[in-house]
Amino acid sequence: LAELDEAIELLDSTQTYAFVGVAQVIRAQVLALLGQHTAAEADLARARAVGAERNIDRVAFRADLAEAHLACRGGDLERAQKCLRGAGAMLEISGHAAVALHTEHRASWASAAVELELAQTRFPQALRLATAALAQARRSGRPRMQIEFRIGQALAHQGMANMPAAARAM
Repeated sequence: LAELDEAIELLDSTQTYAFVGVAQVIRAQVLALLGQHTAAEADLARARAVGAERNIDRVAFRADLAEAHLACRGGDLERAQKCLRGAGAMLEISGHAAVALHTEHRASWASAAVELELAQTRFPQALRLATAALAQARRSGRPRMQIEFRIGQALAHQGMANMPAAARAM
């Protein structure tokens, strides 16, 4: 957190607004994991403001995805769905949704979508999405995303009471 605080201060002073916004989203995620939800919400709001003032779509996209994850974990599935729809619309506008090989943004969106399907106890849908996204993550060489999607597969299998498949995915 101290490193993020320092980075945000430095980035703000150099007026590298896209990086300021992204750093605020990352700090919001850390704050939420620490249980500091009010501070996390404030950082997301600041990130969105920076993105809106400077017309930086990727900041709003990342803020929407972070909020979708946080809303899933907090049980606010309606808000998570709304944020995911907003991020999906940005993917469409930017052209990231139309490319054959998933971009990092598309993979990040898929990760949030898998989490939402799991939170809604829609395990077969979560499994299909995680499996398709895992194949894309392999093709595009994203090992961290491969791990996320394998975990999504494992949780979906667990939700369907298929413990041997869950263990294989893990």
